[in-house]
Amino acid sequence: MVTAGDWIIGRTIGSGATATVSLASTRTSGEVFAVKSSPITSSALLQREQSILCSLSSPHIISCLGSDSSTDSYHLFLELAGRGTLSDLAGLVDEPEIRSITQQILLALCYLKSTGFAHCDIKGKNVLIGSDGLVKLGDFGCARRVEANARVPVMGTPAFMAPEAARGEEQGFAGDIWSLGCTVVEMATGRSPWPEITDAVSALYRIGFTSDSPIIPEWISDEGKDFVSKCFVRDPKQRWTAEQLLRHPFVAAEPPLQILLPNEKQGRWHKMLEKLKRVNKMKVVEALVDMYCRCGCVEAALEVFRRVSSKDIVLWNVMIGGLAMHDHDRLAVDLFALMKETATASNESTYIAAMFAQTVHIVLACTKPKMACT
Repeated sequence: MVTAGDWIIGRTIGSGATATVSLASTRTSGEVFAVKSSPITSSALLQREQSILCSLSSPHIISCLGSDSSTDSYHLFLELAGRGTLSDLAGLVDEPEIRSITQQILLALCYLKSTGFAHCDIKGKNVLIGSDGLVKLGDFGCARRVEANARVPVMGTPAFMAPEAARGEEQGFAGDIWSLGCTVVEMATGRSPWPEITDAVSALYRIGFTSDSPIIPEWISDEGKDFVSKCFVRDPKQRWTAEQLLRHPFVAAEPPLQILLPNEKQGRWHKMLEKLKRVNKMKVVEALVDMYCRCGCVEAALEVFRRVSSKDIVLWNVMIGGLAMHDHDRLAVDLFALMKETATASNESTYIAAMFAQTVHIVLACTKPKMACT
């Protein structure tokens, strides 16, 4: 748990309709976590989310680490999902990973159902990848306890809503299953489950008042198509439950896989991941370096460096420049030497050498004049 007042806020790494998410760390230990903040005058949903998360305890649910408030803001402390959201990888994962991710989401939904809660906003942006590469559900701002005959406003993301939710009739466990099917489609295609619809009203009409359902990609296996079809049964009473789906062949035999970062991934998607996800990855690494350096946690910053491939020149440039800008000149020089040593040891020196001039330029441009003579 994080003690109120014993923390430093860092860069913003995400934002939603009612809150922003930033990196933060404790002053005493340097532990890094996520903080979700909203104006105190509109923090009711955030406080409600804290209340729900504090009542849950599962390896498949993001952990709440406490909260703090000031005269103008409310802050919710959350476990940091070190590898981002599922949306960052949507369209770039192959079927074994889709099977494993789906299984882990189902385990989270089964746990939630056992506590009486429905999530009500399952989608790629709310599925988080932990530092260990395993999957956790986050963002419980729309979650609710499912009670018989309860009439509550429908919440969530229209494109991922079930037909009964789109019509304003009910929103519960069965609705989460429809949303899971939409998330599988999102994983497989990298797009919204209704890519041709651009406004919420049209989405709600199409989902709630026609017989249509999202199109399942052709390249998905027959088992995958059958699994998703069970999620897209329009009658919520006939739709498969999370417990039933866990026994479906699409996920039943799948052990949890560690979801790989782009620089760790091998195979047919590697080049595409590197090309399309560079900006997001740079933003996260740059923010981490900034936070660690501001807090003086240089060893923690080095741990980030060790996780980056020696071929990932752009990120090494970002890290070296970040250290230098925070007056860690000597460490920046040492890291530059480590980069060269790593490249040589792994027989990558020919590739790395072509990029050294760029790195030297960034180091010298970002640091004090004395660095050029070091």
